[in-house]
Amino acid sequence: MAASTKNNMIIFGATGLIGSHITNAILKSKDKFNKIEIFTSPNTIWTKSDDALAGLLRHKRRACDFSCRLCTAWACVSVKVVSEGYPKPHVLAVIVQQDRTSSATIVALVMYFKRRRLVDKISSGMPLTIAGKPVGAIGYGCIPLTNYFTPIPKEQGFAVLKEALKHGANFWNGGWIYGTPDWNSLHFFREYFEKFPDDVDKVVISIKGCFDMRSGTANADRESVRQAIEKCLELADGKFKIDVFQAARLDPNVPVEETVGAAAEYVKAGKIGGIGLMEVSLFETSIFTDGVAEACKEFDIPIVAYSPLGRGFLTGQMRRLDDLPEKDVRRMLPRFQPENLDVNLKLVEDVEQIAKKKACTPGQIATTWVIQQTALMGATAIPTPGTGNPARIEENVKVVELTRNELKEINNVLSKAEVKGDRYPAQFEKWLKV
Repeated sequence: MAASTKNNMIIFGATGLIGSHITNAILKSKDKFNKIEIFTSPNTIWTKSDDALAGLLRHKRRACDFSCRLCTAWACVSVKVVSEGYPKPHVLAVIVQQDRTSSATIVALVMYFKRRRLVDKISSGMPLTIAGKPVGAIGYGCIPLTNYFTPIPKEQGFAVLKEALKHGANFWNGGWIYGTPDWNSLHFFREYFEKFPDDVDKVVISIKGCFDMRSGTANADRESVRQAIEKCLELADGKFKIDVFQAARLDPNVPVEETVGAAAEYVKAGKIGGIGLMEVSLFETSIFTDGVAEACKEFDIPIVAYSPLGRGFLTGQMRRLDDLPEKDVRRMLPRFQPENLDVNLKLVEDVEQIAKKKACTPGQIATTWVIQQTALMGATAIPTPGTGNPARIEENVKVVELTRNELKEINNVLSKAEVKGDRYPAQFEKWLKV
């Protein structure tokens, strides 16, 4: 956020204890305000604490135009709050109605500044935290290292991880399901850290399990989760810690509480660092409307944005099915089939136009959108674009700050876009939702 950015702040019904909370939030913020207005309803008694609030704000914000007035238009105010949005609002409207909504409003106010600080961190390159460890805003998706069909040479993979670490992408998203039982992310990480032991404390490792890629079935009951985690710990062999464990797919026949509860036992025992969820991108936005992001915010669960570039759609490198290698797994995915491809490329073209205006890549638009859109809800998402080419890492992990208007433009494109074809073949779809 540029230091010269100034906003207007409007506070409604700021009285008593609520006023002190607002004061603290304002004074801790990095925002610079041209104008601060406090509105209060006609039946509100202007107390001594409010006088103190007014005096403090005047003292700390001498350049501000400060005023207090009466207002009864609560309904209109509510609409204004929604319409202003984030980031960089011209007016920040905080509704504080006395007594009956005070606690909820304080939470909303605190969340605003929490989100603001989150995006400030992202913009300035400051680290976020997952499982108690600092991570860069964008991680690395490790499937190219041990891809079942076309794994890259080991030394090339080592170079990719070194480059990722060099550019701050220290959240590595791998999986027991990435490859075969004899050669997957866990084997690769173990050999990497045997060769580069000094790197182990610099990274945060996330591992997916509980899904059999060969049979296409989820194994997410309590015993299967335990077996999956035990196997992952065995393969890690003490060379690195599993900071986040993810059930790659959830079984609709198993209560999610059972799946998460089984993994939570290992968190409590200190054997793994935490539990994560995955999969969100410009091509898969349902997480923002189906309650998942809200739940992640409530329980402080990180969302791993697996395949944030739409499985390569948003790299601009793919225009037809024949652009994919013969053994590429995407050839079996519905969205890449010829009857769907042209329709889906329309979204890519729209994002390319936005990227062109901002002088960045479509992929950078996509990953930053995931970060900021999730931050809007008070949750944390770490996009994890994958590549087998060390030269692509620097481009992939660059964060570009999207303005309020740019976010609005992207969301408008998404609201009109038609994404044709399911994410996976029909036999896999039942494992995606519970």
